Amino acid sequence: MLTPPAPRPERSGWDHPLLGRYLDQAPPDGPVAAGGGMAPATLVGAYRQGAFPWPTDDPEASEELRAALGLAIARGMIPRIPAPVPAPPPAPSRPPGVIDGPRTGDVGGGVEDVDGGGGGGGADADLLDPPWWCPDPRTVLAPGEMRIRRSLVIRMRNSSWTSTVNQCFVDVVRHCRREGPHQWITDELVEGYAELHALGWAHSIEIWDDDRLVGGMYGVLVGRIFTGESMFHRASDGSKVALVDFLDRFGRAGGVLLDAQLTTSHLTSLGAREVPRAEFLATLRAVRDDEVRLECGRLPVSRLAPPRKPPPARLRHADPPGG
Repeated sequence: MLTPPAPRPERSGWDHPLLGRYLDQAPPDGPVAAGGGMAPATLVGAYRQGAFPWPTDDPEASEELRAALGLAIARGMIPRIPAPVPAPPPAPSRPPGVIDGPRTGDVGGGVEDVDGGGGGGGADADLLDPPWWCPDPRTVLAPGEMRIRRSLVIRMRNSSWTSTVNQCFVDVVRHCRREGPHQWITDELVEGYAELHALGWAHSIEIWDDDRLVGGMYGVLVGRIFTGESMFHRASDGSKVALVDFLDRFGRAGGVLLDAQLTTSHLTSLGAREVPRAEFLATLRAVRDDEVRLECGRLPVSRLAPPRKPPPARLRHADPPGG
């Protein structure tokens, strides 16, 4: 069984024709835009452009970040992404023979222009959520490039674990939330990704020990690039097995890059590499409209490390007579 094809993306504030060129030259290590909310159209539009949300529910940090974002927008340094304009309500029915006259104030079904000058330091805080990031360089991992320790290979070969795709998406997202009083996986973000999952854009991989969830990962699939948002483990190596399993399914489906977003020593140890943002965005634009459908049935983890075939037997030649 395969995941359903992704739907046609809806229009959003990320469709502005200047945003692509702007992101090629945007700040390398800070927010590149703000606003637009967590509506599915905005999230999909951002991922199709190469940006991702990175909010926080820490009130003090949020206040400081919003102040900085408002100032940057007021100075024209970064754009404010408008929220999608809701479709107007249907016009009331008219009796036969009555013709409507021209009306003013109707929305034509499009979106607002990207606001590069408004929404300063005094802007409504909701207009600045969430902050969007598009770092340079970008960290990626291609199918077949992951470095797998011998101990992990042996563990998978002898494992009774199984894996699924999209079995319990929201549970995986919530398991990825870190312990502590403040989260970057906010409640609003969980709801936004749950909507993306329902529409066929966001996916999860789950690792099971019988009926116990021991590891997983989730992210957003745009064409042949999967942006991995987070992963977790509840048993040793659970997250690493989730990554190995996903890359196997992803590569077989025609995927080309796992976007890991930011570099960490852990990701580097697994084989992730940095590429210039311009190179990543060029690849994304080339493959974001391609169709990739993942195998989502339950599969044994042991398939990822099949037993090694013994080397062919070497025949011993008999000594010649009299030798």
